[in-house]
Amino acid sequence: MHGFTYSGHPVACAVALANLDILERERLVPQVEERGRYLAKRLDELRDLPYVGEVRSLGLMAGVEIVADKVTKARFPSTGLARTPAVARNARGYGLVTRPLLDDILLLAPPFVITEEEIDRAVFALRESILKIE
Repeated sequence: MHGFTYSGHPVACAVALANLDILERERLVPQVEERGRYLAKRLDELRDLPYVGEVRSLGLMAGVEIVADKVTKARFPSTGLARTPAVARNARGYGLVTRPLLDDILLLAPPFVITEEEIDRAVFALRESILKIE
């Protein structure tokens, strides 16, 4: 059996407990629920864009599906034509970091402390980044 220097280390445990105290004191979990609803509402506005097949979210975790055909939800071929990595690169130019998954899903996972103004900026950046791939 092997152990690591951080496994059960008193300092790491103290940091974890301090983190839990912050989550409770600043009511971050209820804030995530509230901001998650706002994020979902704002991301729904992307459904009208070409190439956006579906928008899904739970709390502050969201996925935006990029498709070749909105009606059939057909994917882009993964051989050099995948659009999702291009959208992610475009988004970085706006200061938004998103993660492309399987060449057709853009994952958003903002921090618990994100503000509505920051959500607005993120959705704007995502919209502009998707429009640039046409």
